[in-house]
Amino acid sequence: MSDIKYYQPLESIMGNISFLFLAPDLSWTPIKTREHIELLYDKTFSWIEKYYAYTIQKIGEFLKNNRFDFYIFDGLDKRGVQMVREADLSKEKIAFLSSSGSSRRSAQEEGYRAYRKEDISKLIQDCLK
Repeated sequence: MSDIKYYQPLESIMGNISFLFLAPDLSWTPIKTREHIELLYDKTFSWIEKYYAYTIQKIGEFLKNNRFDFYIFDGLDKRGVQMVREADLSKEKIAFLSSSGSSRRSAQEEGYRAYRKEDISKLIQDCLK
């Protein structure tokens, strides 16, 4: 969760922004996730409308049953591409954000847009404005 700081530029986007976290276990509820982020960053991310937290076993089902305008997958390596396939999400509605060059290349080889975490402003310009 320390990488959430890279998402601060999303505050400039008009619309509702929700965060979905891959939870390590069932104890990570949306409330616990929000409280943890507020503890780390005070009210910096108060603009986030909803938090979701699901384990790897449940996240695919959530993605299939809850559609959003755009998705940013962060730090999931090949699991992110697999989740996208399983949920049947459109490539036009997806971008990957990663500090790992190999993860970005892997997503790009599958036909997805992929950006360095430091380049989230470019992602916003390319995909959300």
